[in-house]
Amino acid sequence: MSFQVLITGKLTQNPQHKTSKNGNPYVWMLLSIPTEQERTSASVLGFDSRVIEVMEKLSNGDEIAVTGTANINQWEKDDGTVRVSLNVIASQVMTMYQHRKKKKRFQEEKKEAPPRADDFEDDIDSL
Repeated sequence: MSFQVLITGKLTQNPQHKTSKNGNPYVWMLLSIPTEQERTSASVLGFDSRVIEVMEKLSNGDEIAVTGTANINQWEKDDGTVRVSLNVIASQVMTMYQHRKKKKRFQEEKKEAPPRADDFEDDIDSL
């Protein structure tokens, strides 16, 4: 079962360039995500060229936001404890700097352009 996610976190190591069995390049990175109890890790894979380009510029400690398709896996360690992993195929990766900048620009544009009466497509006459 897979589902769409938007997660934010911090890279725990530099992204790694890899090649799939059929020869396609991809980038893998490990993301530490804050949760209510502790931090959890997500394995993030980038196959799309635009995503790879962004991932190549990242390094250990960078805060990022990732959107994509995720699935959850479970395995048992040698000592019998059960561990869970989150695996994400990234469709978009954005640094938190880019995210904050984009959000700020959107908020400023929203403040600058209040709606006018003729912006609405309705049958109500303006007063």
